[in-house]
Amino acid sequence: MSNDAKYAKLTGSAIRRKEDPEILLGEARYTQDVTLPGMLHAAILRSPYAHARIRKIDLDRALALPGVVAGLTGADLQKIPYLKPLAPFPFQSRDPFQKGNPTIKFFDHYCLATDKVRFVGEPLAAVVATDHYIAEDALELIDAEFDELPALVDTAAALEPNAPLIYEDWADNVMLTFRVSGGDVERAFREADVTIKEEIRSGRFTGTPIETRAVVAGYEANSRSLTVWDTTQIAHPISTLIENTIALPQLKVRVLAPRIGGGYGQKWSFYAEEVLIPLLSILTRRPVKWVETRSEHMVGTIHARD
Repeated sequence: MSNDAKYAKLTGSAIRRKEDPEILLGEARYTQDVTLPGMLHAAILRSPYAHARIRKIDLDRALALPGVVAGLTGADLQKIPYLKPLAPFPFQSRDPFQKGNPTIKFFDHYCLATDKVRFVGEPLAAVVATDHYIAEDALELIDAEFDELPALVDTAAALEPNAPLIYEDWADNVMLTFRVSGGDVERAFREADVTIKEEIRSGRFTGTPIETRAVVAGYEANSRSLTVWDTTQIAHPISTLIENTIALPQLKVRVLAPRIGGGYGQKWSFYAEEVLIPLLSILTRRPVKWVETRSEHMVGTIHARD
């Protein structure tokens, strides 16, 4: 049979999906299924405030809990010489556009808050333990104090001249400015039979995938190789961004993305945990796993619109 005849026969025919059987039989492997010898488990303390100055984060009681191996705060991160602030994603350049349209302001931040928190759910500290439940229990032993600051929950209010600044080194709260036009706009309005002016608001929404975000990292010190299993839709950029942020000389990063249990665009971002968990593996010299809880997902993973 010629190729033309073969393809003609397929046209309009039902094609058996190759990816379904392992899912239907429960044989599909997700990031949460990855288990490595000697694996530790991470849990993350998150901000209860939308906007607050960090006064103190003390891990002493958490580190004393049997089974807890290590812990990190934002202050600790600033002492690691090879760790850089998270790279601006998706732009590697601080001036990605040539003519200033759009204009984007970038902000340097680490995978744990260092000076203040800027949204509910922002990572504040992390603990690593021999068991996931021990790590979660340790979070309750962390002593954290804050000075709460005014929160901005409305975009119009954020544009007011005297609005609290989310980033003090910015002159305002505008991150992105984008101007779009085409043709003779003024003439089009002038000659139109009817013009309508309306303000339309699109409400906030978010996806809730079957598998929440998860990261597993294993570091081999002898070869300076880091393998990361990640619920991501962009494995190749994540590999580059981890290398740029954890700037160990000769570090080689391989990112594997098994089935991710639903993406919805939420897994098309560069998250703090994608640096934090590999860093914890490097510091402890053991594999580390982190699995996001459903409540964490609702505050720590990106939302849309609004």
